[in-house]
Amino acid sequence: MRKVSDLNIASNIPLPAPALLLHEIPRSEAQEEFVAESRRQIRDILSRQDRRFLLIVGPCGATSLLDGISEVMERGIVVASDPAYYIYTDALERKGFEVLAVPEDGEGIDPGILDRKLRALGDGRRRISFFYVVTVNNPSCTILSNRRRRALLEAAARLSKEQSRRIPVFFDLAYEMLLHDPAVLFLDEPTVGLDVVTKAKLRDFLRALNRERRTTIVLTTHDLQDIEALCSRVVVIDHGRVVHDGDLDGLRARFGGGKRLAVTLKQPATAPPAIAGITAWHRHDDLHLAGELAEGADLPAALAACLAALPVADLRIDEPEIEDVIKTLYGDRAG
Repeated sequence: MRKVSDLNIASNIPLPAPALLLHEIPRSEAQEEFVAESRRQIRDILSRQDRRFLLIVGPCGATSLLDGISEVMERGIVVASDPAYYIYTDALERKGFEVLAVPEDGEGIDPGILDRKLRALGDGRRRISFFYVVTVNNPSCTILSNRRRRALLEAAARLSKEQSRRIPVFFDLAYEMLLHDPAVLFLDEPTVGLDVVTKAKLRDFLRALNRERRTTIVLTTHDLQDIEALCSRVVVIDHGRVVHDGDLDGLRARFGGGKRLAVTLKQPATAPPAIAGITAWHRHDDLHLAGELAEGADLPAALAACLAALPVADLRIDEPEIEDVIKTLYGDRAG
C-alpha cells in the first residue's frame, strides 16, 4: 500500500489526510482476482477508526474498480461527472446507486455547480456514499486543474466533517497519472475509434495541455491528421530504423517532392506552357493542371507567367499531402 504523497503531487495543493492508494494489480491477471483484491483493500481502508477525509486512487480498469467498490460501499448517492460523458454511471446505477451528475467545463468539475447541487440535496446529503472521478475513454472531460482538484477535495472533506463520517473520493489510476501535470505524456493512438467531433476535442485539449502546461506529448498514431494537427516533431520508423526525425516541413521536403501549383482553367488549353520554376506539369483533366515547383523557384514570377499563358479561373500553391509523403517514404513496403 503506497501513500498518495509518493505520487509527486503538486506541493501547493495540500491533500487532507489520510489519503491512500490502492495496490495496483496487473491487468493481465484474472478480473475476479482484480475485483477481490480491490474489495479487500477498500474494506481494510474503510474499517479503520480514523474519521478524517479519505482519497482512494484505484487500479486502471474503472469498471473493475467499481465492481470492488459496489461490494463494499453502502448503497446511496454517488457524486460523479455528467453521465453524458462516459459509461460508468450506468454501471453504478445497475448496482443500485443513485448518481448526482455534476457538469464539467474546461477545468473539470465546476465547484460552484457542485456546491449548489450538494446544498440542494438538503437532508439527502446523509445518503451520499462516495465521490467518483474517472477520465478513461473520456477525452471531452479534462484533467482537473490544480484549483479545481483542491475545490473538489475540500468539498468532500467538508461533507465528511458535516456528516461525521468518511465520504471517500475515488479516482482511477489513469486519472491520477494525469492529475499532477506530468512533464512527459505518452499516448498510444489516442484518436483511434473516435468520431470526428471527439477527435477534434481531444486534439484541442492536447494542444492546450502542451501550450499552457508545457507538457511534452509523445504519441504513436496511424491517423496522419494527428500528425498535422499536433506534432512539431515527427519521427518516422521503418523496420526499426529511424528514417526521419524532424519537423513536418522537413519530412515534406525530403519525401514529398516539393510544392505544387494547382491550376483550374476557364477552358481547356492545348498544352501546358514551359514556365521557369515549374519542372513538370500533370494534367488531371481538361480543366485541372498541377505544376511541380522547383526548390527555390521564383513564385511571383511563376504565377505571373501562368496567368499570362493560361486561361486561369483559379490557382493555389499546395504542400504535399502527408498521405502522399508517407507513400513515397515507404513505397511498396507500406502495409
